[in-house]
Amino acid sequence: MDTLILLLAVITALGGGAVAGYFLQQNISSKRNDRARTEAADILEEAEKQQKDIVLQAKEEAFKIRSSSETELKEIRVELGNMDRRLSNREENLERRSEDLELKARGLSDREVDVETLQTELKETKSKEIALLEQISGMSLVMQRIYC
Repeated sequence: MDTLILLLAVITALGGGAVAGYFLQQNISSKRNDRARTEAADILEEAEKQQKDIVLQAKEEAFKIRSSSETELKEIRVELGNMDRRLSNREENLERRSEDLELKARGLSDREVDVETLQTELKETKSKEIALLEQISGMSLVMQRIYC
């Protein structure tokens, strides 16, 4: 009987050990699973945080590029406006100069006509005076040149 009790005690101890081992194994597996899930959640959370940081950096960079482009575009527009005003001023100055030159040319043309008229009148007056002098002196210019 002692053997039987001992045998029962050994079987009970083995059964209890098996049950305890099973529950211990389940507990260890559960802890490993929990740790793995926690690590996976931490990795996922870190990845999401990195994703948000990358998206935020990309948005900031896009904003900087857009802002820089808009500033550059404004500067170009201002420069083009200045160039357009300078060109308009030059055109106006050239038109004024052209008009002034046309007026001067007309004035010179009128003076040229006046000078030609005066030259013609002077030649006529000179011819009349020479004729009058020849008549008064009784000699022609050709004769005066021969004698003088």
